[in-house]
Formats: sequence, structure tokens, C-alpha cells
Amino acid sequence: MDFKDNNFIKMYKKAFQMSFLAKKLNIILYNQIK
Repeated sequence: MDFKDNNFIKMYKKAFQMSFLAKKLNIILYNQIK
């Protein structure tokens, strides 16, 4: 496996976690506004 590929996978995983957290936050905020 290439070093570049490894870096890309790390970035991809981080972005995935961020979007997952953002979705959770959005749901929490949405429920509080209702």
C-alpha cells in the first residue's frame, strides 16, 4: 500500500466521522427547536 493511499484513507475516515457527528448534532438541535 502506498503512503499516499494511507493518507487518503485517514482523511476519508476523518471526514466520515465529522459528517456523522454533524448529523447527530443537527438531529439534537432540530429536536430542541421543535
